[in-house]
Amino acid sequence: QIQRRQAVSILSGALERRYDSWRNQLTSLRAAAEASVDFADDIEGDVDFYQILEPTLTKAKALRNDILASLEKGNIGMAVRNGIHIVLAGPPNAGKSSLLNKIAQRPAAIVTDTAGTTRDILQLDLTLAGFPVSLYDTAGLRTKTNDPIEEEGIRRAHDALLHAHLICYILDASCMHHEHPFHILHQENKNTELIFIANKCDLLPNDNPNLILQRGRAYIQDTFPSSPFFQNATWISTIATEQDGID
Repeated sequence: QIQRRQAVSILSGALERRYDSWRNQLTSLRAAAEASVDFADDIEGDVDFYQILEPTLTKAKALRNDILASLEKGNIGMAVRNGIHIVLAGPPNAGKSSLLNKIAQRPAAIVTDTAGTTRDILQLDLTLAGFPVSLYDTAGLRTKTNDPIEEEGIRRAHDALLHAHLICYILDASCMHHEHPFHILHQENKNTELIFIANKCDLLPNDNPNLILQRGRAYIQDTFPSSPFFQNATWISTIATEQDGID
């Protein structure tokens, strides 16, 4: 439905009218700037040249903001056309595959109690809230491994992270103090969003899930104080095997 509306908008000439408007505004701004330069000497009195250009510069800045906003929407439009890439990442046995299966509502990924069951990337294409989505289950991330197959799986997971629109980093809520390779998540692409998911909250002995989220958020914010990517991350809790928190 969203793709259909986007196509109708393009076919109806909405983009062409917008580009024509930009072109006309640029032509007018150029003419106004040239006139200000060519006829500056004809103005009597001591007049600041910047004051002469100020109305033109104000209009130019407004046009620039309009173009930048449109380009940002274009990134969203590209995601609508090609699909939103969501990568499930995290340490081994955190529940990534269980989460994928719950979202897919079928056993798309093999799930066992053995850590490291997923070695390669599993891609699942589906529609969420009207958007085409490609969901990727990846190998568990470790800081070190001596297994060449697992090492290749981690490398492929890292490649998937580089092209993600949304990264869901799944942690085992019962052992969040374990070492995590969070540096792998850091994205230079400002359009990538990050969600931390504290899974297996049913295994917590006494701690409230909200308290676990507060501790996790505080740790990340203290560890990466100057990174908007981590600072702006969303935190949620789930029990993937019971659908709790999935919706």
